[in-house]
Amino acid sequence: REGARLTADRAAQQRRLSAVALLGNTQHEIWNGMAKEYAEHGFEAARAVVKARTGKRGIEAIRGLRRAATDEETHLLGTRSAATEASVASSNAVILGSTLSAAALLAILGFFITRSIVAPLALLTEGTALIGTGKLAHRIPIKRADEVGRLSDAMNRMAENLSNTLVSADT
Repeated sequence: REGARLTADRAAQQRRLSAVALLGNTQHEIWNGMAKEYAEHGFEAARAVVKARTGKRGIEAIRGLRRAATDEETHLLGTRSAATEASVASSNAVILGSTLSAAALLAILGFFITRSIVAPLALLTEGTALIGTGKLAHRIPIKRADEVGRLSDAMNRMAENLSNTLVSADT
């Protein structure tokens, strides 16, 4: 029954299983007949049954069916293995492509994020250096609503206040 369940999707294997079951029953009957001959008529009668080679032909038929079933299962295993390998290769390609796409997207985003931070900081550094050299009229041209923009506004106010303080000290 287990063999029938495992091969339910393959009709040829089902037919082989049925044939093996029938041959097995036939072999069982031959062996029972041989035992009966031995019990009723002795060793020579049982030996005559063996010499008829009926049992051997049945065993050979069972072996042939087993070989055919094994060959079919081996072929099926190879086919399924190839399909599995193709599926794995396809999955690997999708994963690789997705990983490369994600890496490229992250690199592009990283570039723009870094540029949006570094460029204003460079302007801020340059403006601070100019104000530090005494050019109090210089204003840092950064208009942003984040920390860099607030720092730029603070530096511009500081330059304005220093300029006003120096003007009032001169007068």
